[in-house]
Amino acid sequence: MKFFIRLRPPGIRVQLMLWYTLVFALLLLCSDALLYTQLQTSQFTNLDKALRLQATQIAAGISNDAGTVTVQDVTGDLPDGNATENTATANNQQGSHVDITFSTLVRILDTHGHIVRVTPLFHILLVPSASVILSPQQNEWLGTIQTRDGQQVRLYSMKMAENGVPFAIVQVGEALAQLNNSLHSLLLELLFISPFALLLGALGSYWLAARAFIPIDHLTRIARQIEAGDLHRRVPVPSAHDEVYRLAQTLNEMIERLDQSFTRQQRFVADASHELRTPVAVIRSITDLALLQELSPPEYVALLNNINGEAERLGHLISDLLALARADEGKAVFEEEPLRLDELVSTVAANAEVLAAERGITLEVYAEQPITIIGDESRLIQVV
Repeated sequence: MKFFIRLRPPGIRVQLMLWYTLVFALLLLCSDALLYTQLQTSQFTNLDKALRLQATQIAAGISNDAGTVTVQDVTGDLPDGNATENTATANNQQGSHVDITFSTLVRILDTHGHIVRVTPLFHILLVPSASVILSPQQNEWLGTIQTRDGQQVRLYSMKMAENGVPFAIVQVGEALAQLNNSLHSLLLELLFISPFALLLGALGSYWLAARAFIPIDHLTRIARQIEAGDLHRRVPVPSAHDEVYRLAQTLNEMIERLDQSFTRQQRFVADASHELRTPVAVIRSITDLALLQELSPPEYVALLNNINGEAERLGHLISDLLALARADEGKAVFEEEPLRLDELVSTVAANAEVLAAERGITLEVYAEQPITIIGDESRLIQVV
């Protein structure tokens, strides 16, 4: 058996909040990534500058005496022991983990690759051959390497030359543990702050959406208060030409159309009462006349013909009233044919003569000459 759960779509406020939160999350992600990338680039750039400066300071104390590289330590960081003793010390420390975070990593080589001077912990670095064997067009090498126990180190190699002839290579390294730790701490802070920022953004967007819908709620309340008998009222139109302004105008136009529709309906009822009263009154007058006195068979036939004619006219009136209702809606189709207006008026007056006589009214139709017009005969009879 399968169960289908149909969830109701969220309201507009919630939808706006979700969209705002999604956009804010994307912007926050992009800004955090940009901040992290820029800080990482800046940290590595500063570190590389520091390595170049340290190598330049060390190179200031190196000279070439007839093919022999002489080192004068101008920084005070280089050990006094020779290369063999330094190598032995480093080899003794290879069996255990050595923290090189704040250690001095310097090595000076001659052009044959022989070590001239080296700090003890430099020997635990896995130095690539590309940093030592520099091409004639290459004066420096910069890259990230590792120690034997996996620690990352930034290494800088600089070639020294005299009269265009290279005679030594200076290598300076710096552990990346402190830099990586600072970047890692920044990443954790961003991951910790981002959810709270998203939550505040969601609440703020929902609050802004709720405030934006206050004018619409006001229009809704006023529109509900307007009843069928109070269609002369209109909703207030704000001064700002925005979406709420267009909504208020649309509501007022709709209420105006409803008002016109109710007015047409009332006019139709009044017209129907007036139109139907005339043939009914004529039929009653004819039947009352027949009941008051005895008439001959030909006179009864004439009365029945008159009643039949008025009944037929009554049926036409009902159809015509429906046509008038459609005319108020703009859907009526009128016939256009030539007809005699003077004869049409005389016929209508003759039919109403009985009712006029009961009220002491004399009907006379006067036309100096025949009048021919183009129109709809049924509608003109209703007008007269």
